[in-house]
Amino acid sequence: MRHLAHRLLLLLLLLATAQGAASQAIIYTLVNHDTLRVTNCHGDNVRLEFPYSTVNDSIDIQFVLETNGVPFSVYAVMNQYISGSASRATFKLWDGDSVTGTALLDTSAATIGQLIQVSSGRLTGRLQRTDTSSLSLSISIAWNTNQTFNSTCQYDVDSLRVTSLTHNTALLRWASEANSCRISYGGITQTIMGHEAYLQNLAPDSMYTVSVLPLADASRPCCARTITFRTNCTPYIGCPNFTDFQSGSVRAYRGTTSRPYDTIGFVDFGSNDYWFSRHTVHTDTTETDPYTGNLLRTVYPGLRSSVRLGNRNIHSEAEALEYFLYIDTGFYAFLLLHYAVVLQNPGHAPSAQPRFRMEVLDGDGQVIDPVCGVADFRASGDLGWNENSYEENVWKDWTTVGFDMTPYHGQIVKVRFTTYDCSAGLHYGYAYFCAECSLNSASTEYCGATDTNTLTAPDGFNYLWYYNNPADTISTAQTVTFGNSDAMLHCRLISKENPVCYVTLNTYAGHRWPQADGAIFDQLSLGCDGYQIQFVNNSVVTNNDGDTVDLHCETARWYFGDAFMSYDYNPHHIYHDSGDYTVTLVAGIANNSCRDTFQFPVHIPDFYVPALKDTFACDTMWFDDVAYTLEGLGPSYRVHHPGGCDTLYTLNIHLLHSPVTELPVDTFCYRDTYIWHELAAGDPHITDTAHWRLVGHEPAANGCDSILVLNLVQLPPAHLSVDSKADCSNKKYHVTVTSEFPYLHWSSDPYDTCITGHETDSSLLVIPATPTVYTVTTDYRDTTYCPTSYSFTLAPADFPKAAMEVLPQILTYEQPEFDAYDISRIYPSRWWGLQIFPGDGDTLLLYETSPHLHYRLENYDVDSVKVILAVSNDACHDTTHLTLPLIKVTIWTANVFTPSESTNNRFIPITTGILESELFIYDRAGRQIFNTRDLQQGWDGTHGGVSCPQGTYVWLLRYRAEDFPDTWQTATGSITLLR
Repeated sequence: MRHLAHRLLLLLLLLATAQGAASQAIIYTLVNHDTLRVTNCHGDNVRLEFPYSTVNDSIDIQFVLETNGVPFSVYAVMNQYISGSASRATFKLWDGDSVTGTALLDTSAATIGQLIQVSSGRLTGRLQRTDTSSLSLSISIAWNTNQTFNSTCQYDVDSLRVTSLTHNTALLRWASEANSCRISYGGITQTIMGHEAYLQNLAPDSMYTVSVLPLADASRPCCARTITFRTNCTPYIGCPNFTDFQSGSVRAYRGTTSRPYDTIGFVDFGSNDYWFSRHTVHTDTTETDPYTGNLLRTVYPGLRSSVRLGNRNIHSEAEALEYFLYIDTGFYAFLLLHYAVVLQNPGHAPSAQPRFRMEVLDGDGQVIDPVCGVADFRASGDLGWNENSYEENVWKDWTTVGFDMTPYHGQIVKVRFTTYDCSAGLHYGYAYFCAECSLNSASTEYCGATDTNTLTAPDGFNYLWYYNNPADTISTAQTVTFGNSDAMLHCRLISKENPVCYVTLNTYAGHRWPQADGAIFDQLSLGCDGYQIQFVNNSVVTNNDGDTVDLHCETARWYFGDAFMSYDYNPHHIYHDSGDYTVTLVAGIANNSCRDTFQFPVHIPDFYVPALKDTFACDTMWFDDVAYTLEGLGPSYRVHHPGGCDTLYTLNIHLLHSPVTELPVDTFCYRDTYIWHELAAGDPHITDTAHWRLVGHEPAANGCDSILVLNLVQLPPAHLSVDSKADCSNKKYHVTVTSEFPYLHWSSDPYDTCITGHETDSSLLVIPATPTVYTVTTDYRDTTYCPTSYSFTLAPADFPKAAMEVLPQILTYEQPEFDAYDISRIYPSRWWGLQIFPGDGDTLLLYETSPHLHYRLENYDVDSVKVILAVSNDACHDTTHLTLPLIKVTIWTANVFTPSESTNNRFIPITTGILESELFIYDRAGRQIFNTRDLQQGWDGTHGGVSCPQGTYVWLLRYRAEDFPDTWQTATGSITLLR
């Protein structure tokens, strides 16, 4: 418990300074060889998490911490997730080659955390697990800088947030009184006017830490605020393949039931592993799930593969897969999702049961349809699913749900699947899913000039066929036969789970002919194998008059002109060699009974760099990051293939000499830009001396330019600090400036005559009559070269007067609460304090800063309460106090009693809070005429059995009270006896 003097000093310091921002937690998830740059130095709590799940394995994670030059301490702690399991690990930090701290962590010991005191800078960390016990655990390291860093920030940056995020852009917004800020991220620094920044050309699925610092506080890096976020994945173009985990359009999560999206990363040990695999692809179309009695097929009938999310492991696991899709209705109009679910049913409360959730989200992460855009199941016997009594699970066979994607054409949507174990960590839940894309039409059996036709809708729905009005139902079967007519035939695909959820297919019911058309949609990428091209099928269905009646044909066959072909409707294809190719598209309907062909050219440019011939070069030539000079000729160099595959070429290089001239070193100021030979040097944000090297060229006689080298030194702003101490008694300030350079100049607004004659002094006495802005400028020498200024405001240094009113001013058991009011003048700062005696007499309790304080005493084992009020005018402070006693003993007596009456015939004092007492009665002459230790009997008005005469008598009560049991006290009074 701290001493009162220390707490009172803390109170006065709080009165004279502004409150700092509340500490917040910043969480980083690190993997092996990550680098974490810590730039926020406001004392925020930073936690590093090392997600880890394994069996009979060890762990060795290495990473790098980079701080912004502030000291900090590290607290390493290992958190175990399995009750009763234990694990051991060693955590070390290196500063260069020296070990600066070691923590031995053991979850079986009483203390599983250890503090490491370290310095600042670049530190290498290593976490090494030393046993091979079977468990799932998370290692976290937390540190708190707990330092005071130049807290005199001119502006605050609040509410820093990301309001819009894509795979390569982010929109940041913040609140600040500063109109211009400097933002830094990924090695990029730029100045922003206003309070938002649009970041472009970001890498997909990557972590970014952005720092926002007001320009006015550019010399105070700890005034910056930072935010960390991850960009979205690259959206998948075309029909998504949910089983392609390498596409770059999918993100895997793993966590716990309370934090399912805690950690990013796949966990896949193969489809045969039902215990630890959490994101797994199944490709055996004959395989069945062994934990459903082999009744559930692991792959949806008719498709080639599916994804299993989750496993039979327990321990409150949760996992998710999130797919990013770019919707182009030229590829598909409907997204058909197939899923099957297996949940153990332990009978917990619904919120704790194993669970499966499927969501279709828009670009902002909101469910596109809260009724039909979500499937959310918690294990229950009321679901009507299949049951497996041996595994105590319920399972749902394959179910299909359809989503009409046409309203989201040109937008990015996300499809997310999440599975949960039970929250108690004892029961499992997992699911299978896959997807298909569908065009906005059904498949036909006939085509051309036929009298009738037959349409078949996709599997997995209930169906309702109609022409114009859904109430005029033609059929509810999956397949319908009809007579050809010049009309549109519609089919509702109705969800079997929720009848209000459906999508509608539209197909022309007349004579149908295919018309093929295709094109290149996008040149996706260049890899080692060649150019990857995305083709788009623009084929349509026409009627007898050649009018388009359906936007899509039913089948496609692509011939790419290089001996490869595809049946995909909108295929990807990789050309392995450059050249000109003729692409042929055959579009068909009615099981290819009617077909049409379309051809178009494709040119693939030369993507190999040809070998160079022998050549002459001036002085130095660079290949493969190696310099070939006159002193050391190299026989070969490496040409980087645009797709990432290198080719080694041999080259004879004949080098000619280029003379090099080093020019005299020149200097320039931090706020300037140096221009030379159309080259520029300079950084307006430097804080330390910067060195620049500019290389220019001038023609020479041998054809090789002379090389001119100019070395520059950019001088940083001079570092200065100002300390001002108020002398409230004399209404003045002692101001001291510390600077690297002796030349100083003072000014003020409004002008303070105290600085007259002291404009170049490092110490001043100033007496501001009104709030005054003082500015001190320092320089490298006694001329105006690279000056640095610092401004601060001082208010008049005058004592405030603290005054308060407290009601009531005495506390009792019946009245244990009071109200205190600040009746001082209005001052910028106010703090209340309470001092409790004697129980917590050395404890100072700080309360709210409102003008009114209400308090109720809960502890009656005290003598008094001191109420303290401190006020401040930002320069000086004053305090006042009032002590309220707590009256705990009460003694009540009557004024008169009459022994001859039936009531009030004895003198009996009534007391509270008394342990032991003795009553004495005295007559007017001072003689004792009665005493007793039994207050319940009292005095009956007699002395020695004889009635005493009418008159006034004096009573004295000697007692020991509960609050002072070791001390005898007395109370006296008078009583009138009437006859």
